[in-house]
Amino acid sequence: MIKRALHFLLIIVVLSLAIPAFGASQEPVVIYPWQIPLNQNGERVVTVNPGQPVVLGANWGACTRGLVTAFAVTSDISYVIDGRPVLRNPRLDTLYWDFPPQAVTFPGASACVNKTTQVWTLTWSYDLKPLPVGDHPAHFTYQNDYVHIDGFDNDGDGKPDRFDFELEVDFIIRVVE
Repeated sequence: MIKRALHFLLIIVVLSLAIPAFGASQEPVVIYPWQIPLNQNGERVVTVNPGQPVVLGANWGACTRGLVTAFAVTSDISYVIDGRPVLRNPRLDTLYWDFPPQAVTFPGASACVNKTTQVWTLTWSYDLKPLPVGDHPAHFTYQNDYVHIDGFDNDGDGKPDRFDFELEVDFIIRVVE
């Protein structure tokens, strides 16, 4: 009886070690739509395998923690896949920022008015449910209704640059076997 129980336990241990190796999950595809290159047809296409995790993303950086936080809480991020909004309530987009901001060394930080060598960053991410095989038209919008300052002085006038913008990108998520 003990021999049989040990044999059963050994099988369970071997299977628990083997199953992750054989059923290893695929690396997620993280999509930043504005970074997808145009193909020869003028389309932005991301190809994924069936069941492969897809993460929709956005990011922002600024010269101070407060500036990047202000941008994140006042910006609107929207993804529409197959004609349906990913978030039912667009005001919930703030929940997908990875607070608190992280400081990273950035070569272009010397353009910061405060002459820092660090930039504060936040990433927005949403884990998309697996999509069926086929093409899935998508639309991304990144907008902010306020004039923002990120702390950079890219025009060299000694003052922080002021800007407002809206970024819209159409792309296709292509699931192929």
